[in-house]
Amino acid sequence: MLLLIVNTVNGIVDGVFASNLIGKTSMTAIGLFSPFNHFLFAVSIMLVSGSQILWGRFIGQNRRHELQKVFSLNIAFSVLISIGTVLLMAAGSLLNWTAVFYVR
Repeated sequence: MLLLIVNTVNGIVDGVFASNLIGKTSMTAIGLFSPFNHFLFAVSIMLVSGSQILWGRFIGQNRRHELQKVFSLNIAFSVLISIGTVLLMAAGSLLNWTAVFYVR
């Protein structure tokens, strides 16, 4: 809980300082990315929390083979999320998806 509060305050303070330096348009671009960033953070918390529960159970039961399966699945899922994120960001950049939000 404390980590989320510190992260939020850090984002607000960074936003105030950055808006004075880079301007309104750049801060708008950062603001449009923020929900996507929060989604990725939530998915990473989900992976870590679930993996810790399973790892604890399998270590307690001395089932090392299942522990390795969970680790491999976690790595594979993280790589897939990373590749999907890269493809989504590249498509957004190439197709100029941010132009929808541009106000003249």
